[in-house]
Amino acid sequence: MPKPDAQDARDRELIRNSQTDRVAGCRLTLLSEERYACLAQRRGVAVHTHRGRFWRNSDQFGPLILVPVHWMAELTPEQATFPKPYTVGIKARVSGSSKTNAFFNLYLIDRPAEYGFNSIGSNARAKIRKACRDGVTVDLATPELLEEHGYEVTKASLQKSGYRPPPSRRSYIKRLADDTFMSGARLVLAGFVPVDKDCTRLGAIATGSAIDGTAYGDDLYVAPWARRSNVGPRVIFSFIEACQRTPGIDRIVLGRATSDQALDSFKASFGVPLKDVPAMVALRPGVGKAVSLVSGAAPLAHRRLYGR
Repeated sequence: MPKPDAQDARDRELIRNSQTDRVAGCRLTLLSEERYACLAQRRGVAVHTHRGRFWRNSDQFGPLILVPVHWMAELTPEQATFPKPYTVGIKARVSGSSKTNAFFNLYLIDRPAEYGFNSIGSNARAKIRKACRDGVTVDLATPELLEEHGYEVTKASLQKSGYRPPPSRRSYIKRLADDTFMSGARLVLAGFVPVDKDCTRLGAIATGSAIDGTAYGDDLYVAPWARRSNVGPRVIFSFIEACQRTPGIDRIVLGRATSDQALDSFKASFGVPLKDVPAMVALRPGVGKAVSLVSGAAPLAHRRLYGR
């Protein structure tokens, strides 16, 4: 059994040799909330400006419940008011609020500098080591690469997961610049899987962005045929390393809790704990009773709104 420092050295060498120099030195672009909101609008997100802050429709409840453009945005009590007349409710982190009654359930690394390869569960570490030894590599994606090969990976991944309907090829290619690459403000990683001695094939795409002090792992697409290669875990680790190299990033968020137990178990195996981030849910007068009735009949809706 090798000593821990010897194993650490082997792991560092494996990781280094399985990614390009461009990936080894890449960083995220740190965006302001306003800049991120502007880029989100280009991607087709409905953004609402209110008292100097930026809101979007919630993933679960659409325009009825609004949330800040990113989960970790912290508002003052004066800013945390209803942005639009039709807004039924809002959910946000509010500084110094005594009205905390909910949570954002997020997979969160709150001390990125302390995170390392040994933070990952032993089984997941073994998968990453095997991927490296088997020839899986990580590089920065380019628009040309994804225009030629990215649609097949994205479509197959979404069809497998059922997370959302895949776009048409025409829409995907048309929106590559504004959506996938977010006008150059997103980090986009490509994972390649060997298919024979002299050929590799795009098997995974990972995207991430950074707003103020928070880095977000936005999307991960893994082609079903490539899952056994463990290219997914490999590109995620490269993304985390890029976050650690980026000055100003205080935390890394790898999504929220979902009903997909396999996905949530995968994140936990990566040493990324699920944390309840305190938030406030405010509803318009007269709405609370109706929400309580709905919540009684649909507990999942209550959990999605309040995080409990």
